[in-house]
Amino acid sequence: MIELKNIKIKDKIIVCTAIVEDCHDPFEICVNGESGEAEPVTLPRGYEWCKSHVAHAVAALLDMFESGVCDQEKTIMWY
Repeated sequence: MIELKNIKIKDKIIVCTAIVEDCHDPFEICVNGESGEAEPVTLPRGYEWCKSHVAHAVAALLDMFESGVCDQEKTIMWY
């Protein structure tokens, strides 16, 4: 699970604060909506294994960009 907060789209760039499950340290995700490229993310110490969480978040952010609907917050869960 990953929580996305303060999601904003400005000039084709999508930025949000992200928090992975069981962690209290937020980090930033920044994605270019046109190219689909995400800036490198520094996960909180001890949560380096959460790279797939970031991939799920990037996909959700790109979906928002393409649809033109930007939620301010989103929780992504999978199994």
